[in-house]
Amino acid sequence: MHAASVSLCRFDGDLRTANRTTGTIQQYVASIRRFEEFAGMELGEVGQEMIRRWVDRLQLQPISRSRLGCHFAALKFLYGRTLGQPEKVAWITITKDKAPMPVILSQIEIPHRGYPC
Repeated sequence: MHAASVSLCRFDGDLRTANRTTGTIQQYVASIRRFEEFAGMELGEVGQEMIRRWVDRLQLQPISRSRLGCHFAALKFLYGRTLGQPEKVAWITITKDKAPMPVILSQIEIPHRGYPC
């Protein structure tokens, strides 16, 4: 079992204080734990270049855009809220899947119910 760093414990506590769901907390903590192992140092000491390398690595993984967004959101919460170093992740953009366009019917396609148009 991997011993949690002080920053990771604070991150977990901050997520709970922010009323994140249990599932979100588990995903975010697992993501940041993997990042901490990748970086090999205390999270507060990690520089922006190391964060960029992690993001590049994540983007090469065969994961969905929503899962990638989860990793990015975890980083932004960690550095923006827990560690108070938002400048380290200010460049990260969380993109969302495009919503499908709604189907719009023409006047001809709308069934006539005896009401004037």
